[in-house]
Amino acid sequence: MFAGLPELFLILVVVFAAWHVVKLFNRANSPPPRAPRPQAPRQAQRVIEAEDLVACKVCGAYIASSARHCGRADCPQPR
Repeated sequence: MFAGLPELFLILVVVFAAWHVVKLFNRANSPPPRAPRPQAPRQAQRVIEAEDLVACKVCGAYIASSARHCGRADCPQPR
């Protein structure tokens, strides 16, 4: 039932050789690798922070919600 050691070794050699033949066949039929594109150096990306704008109740000008006032003397925003 069990094969002898020489027969088992021969089976392993045949499987190993067949595996390498398949690898070589697949490598020969595959397209050649493309050369990598030269990449431009990456520039530091700036983070742009956005802020909500609110309309001034006196003049209607839009100002940042964190701004103290719109610049007018009668602006209701706290200074």
